[in-house]
Amino acid sequence: MPFVRWSYAAEARGAESRKATQQSRLTEAHLESLAEFAGDVERATIPIERSRAALLLVAGVDDGMWPSAYSVDRIAARLARHRYDRPIKIVRLPTGHQVMGTGWAPTTAFNRPTGRLQGGDPQLDAHGQAEAWPQLLEFLKIQLR
Repeated sequence: MPFVRWSYAAEARGAESRKATQQSRLTEAHLESLAEFAGDVERATIPIERSRAALLLVAGVDDGMWPSAYSVDRIAARLARHRYDRPIKIVRLPTGHQVMGTGWAPTTAFNRPTGRLQGGDPQLDAHGQAEAWPQLLEFLKIQLR
């Protein structure tokens, strides 16, 4: 399966950051990998424009684990270029990686020291989840009639 290679230079910088501060974000390493191995991107891109489904794209703009907002923007641009004719809903929220949460755990469960910063904070994540879940349910209600 095609993939975008991982930037070892970005990983090394992340390791230095973790050593110095006991924490790091993976988002920057993902973005650096996309730039360093730009030739891999098109081959590894899922051809979402071939889908015939309605799409709900949700991103936390402070996602520390991967560049979800960047990815949502790329997906939306790709769909627009291909004149995708199914419903698309984009939800961008000022949260971190736990933008949707698990549906059962409190947001404080995911914002504890692990060395990997997920972005957001418990309060932002709680507000984001309170906003995102009703939109998800409404989207499903409309699309699954």
